[in-house]
Amino acid sequence: AAVAGVVSQLLPLLDSFDAALAAQQQLQQQQQGEAGAATVEAQQIHTVYTSLHNQLLSILRSQGVTIVGEGDDVLGQAFDPARMEAVMRQPAPAGTADGDVLRVLRKGYAVGERLVRPALVVAAYED
Repeated sequence: AAVAGVVSQLLPLLDSFDAALAAQQQLQQQQQGEAGAATVEAQQIHTVYTSLHNQLLSILRSQGVTIVGEGDDVLGQAFDPARMEAVMRQPAPAGTADGDVLRVLRKGYAVGERLVRPALVVAAYED
């Protein structure tokens, strides 16, 4: 229970890291399209943010925290209402079944079997 409380308090920080890393990645892609390469400073900032984020996640994992919606662990999988909250539905693309997860909008976190926060996802529907 104590770990779940700490994780709950860290959720805004974890979300901020995710948002910063996504923004930096988008900026780097934009810079590569315009100038051919991301600036050295932008690459260094991205490296530092990534390292800090990975250290924080490593500490959380060592305490039994699992991340719902990290990487591709739920993409293309069936929607799981015990671990996810569908906030949008989109038509199912070819090769996708009704209810499959198409995109993770915000990661979820669990400690053991206790869900601290569900992942927010986009789920497919068939016409």
